[in-house]
Amino acid sequence: MLIQVGLRQPGGEGREGAVLGKHEPPLSVECRWDDRRATVVVRGEVDFATVGILARQLDEVAGQQPEHLTVDLGRTSFLDAAGLRVIARAHRALTPRCPLTLRSPTRQVRLVLEVSGLAGECPIEEPGQPR
Repeated sequence: MLIQVGLRQPGGEGREGAVLGKHEPPLSVECRWDDRRATVVVRGEVDFATVGILARQLDEVAGQQPEHLTVDLGRTSFLDAAGLRVIARAHRALTPRCPLTLRSPTRQVRLVLEVSGLAGECPIEEPGQPR
């Protein structure tokens, strides 16, 4: 399942493509399943305006009772306190029956995770690490 939200530029339909170029939506969230292991791939900016998209996807995944959940943050350019709360809520709801791992956070997102203490609660998986 892929959920995307985009913001329309003033000036009408089609104009932003011709004048400003193609823009990615501020946030896309996709869930992939491998047996009972779920991976939620987050691309873009997670903030107060877009966090609902991530919250809905994590709630949906939690409702399907995975054995393990990975939140892939490798293409997440921004994460604010609202995003931290949603990830922490999912971690609390799933633990201990389902571990939640954070995969490949960008440098900026890793700093936010570390300062908040969430990096100490959820293991961080880097590229090349065994799963």
